[in-house]
Amino acid sequence: MDYDYFKYDHVKQGKRQPGSTFKPILYTAAIDGPSNLTPCEQIQDRPFNLNYRENKEDKTWSPKNADGHFTYNNYTLRKAMAKSVNSVAAALTLKIGELTEDAPDKKLNKDRNQKQYDMEQGAQTVMDYAKKLGINTSQMQAIPAIGLGAFDVSLYEMVAAYCTFLNNGMYTNPILVTRIEDRNGKLLHEFTTKSRQAISRESAYLMIYMLRGGVEENGGTSKGLFNYDLFPNNKVQMAGKTGTTSNYSDAWYMGLTRDLVTGVWVGGDDRSIHFRGAAGEGSRMALPIFGRYMELVFKDKNLGYKPGPFPKPTFTIQKEYDICSPKPRNTDDNSNSSDGGGGSSNDSLGPEPVLPEILPDTLQR
Repeated sequence: MDYDYFKYDHVKQGKRQPGSTFKPILYTAAIDGPSNLTPCEQIQDRPFNLNYRENKEDKTWSPKNADGHFTYNNYTLRKAMAKSVNSVAAALTLKIGELTEDAPDKKLNKDRNQKQYDMEQGAQTVMDYAKKLGINTSQMQAIPAIGLGAFDVSLYEMVAAYCTFLNNGMYTNPILVTRIEDRNGKLLHEFTTKSRQAISRESAYLMIYMLRGGVEENGGTSKGLFNYDLFPNNKVQMAGKTGTTSNYSDAWYMGLTRDLVTGVWVGGDDRSIHFRGAAGEGSRMALPIFGRYMELVFKDKNLGYKPGPFPKPTFTIQKEYDICSPKPRNTDDNSNSSDGGGGSSNDSLGPEPVLPEILPDTLQR
């Protein structure tokens, strides 16, 4: 874009729905928040209806996977995020709104032995974590679809949020210029940024582990990275998340190496512009840009960049995370899932559904 004719910053000023690239924020709320879940938690990929009220109107939400199918398999949170399963993300939003004995009596019905859920509470928790991770200038509401990226955000905010995972849970306000020198190298001014602890160090490490799933899990939406010269040996690790919005209007990819976060958004200036069919998915439109870009970064000797594995934690991880993925029944499932899709694998990750039964009379409206 020629700045002489079009003075608009798509990185900071432009805001679009992030699609499934917002899901890691939902999963952070589940792992770091009051629910205190682990990457091992399992939820079933299945259809369900959610009755709720929005703007004083009764509504019903029936989340769908991108491919229109449900596997009825139980997925660990890591596997579900890797395959970008919408139904699991939607159910997780509800699950983190589970009411406990500490909840006000007006929220719990008489049968306290039955699990009960408050959709608004779950969605509010997701929104709170979005703000913790730096999504502060975008307007959001506590609605069921918040975890699927239903509200506009900027690429600037998304990159800053993902950087929190690499920075041991520390959010740092991004700045473009760090210092100004004259032609002789004399320092004229140095800029500093503000940082704060947004999530725990453990949660930050677990989210990197979760994001690696897109590359490492069967059917992960980041498998396309293997089409690029990014893994010269078994020591290099990468992570990321794809995103696609309705009608293929926006394609996203958020990519991570051990010390670099890159955000890619592809779309038209006018929101009515959209891609044709699945070619506009984040895995097909945005991920290749990241892949090619990282190839150039790795090969440019002048940059001195050295790819490698993500750093190991210097503290003890209390939660189980890397020993809880049962072997899939079908070990040949290497197909890529569509962004936000349910995948087509026949994996059976556990016994009967872990997703609690969702009944209208147990939901708070």
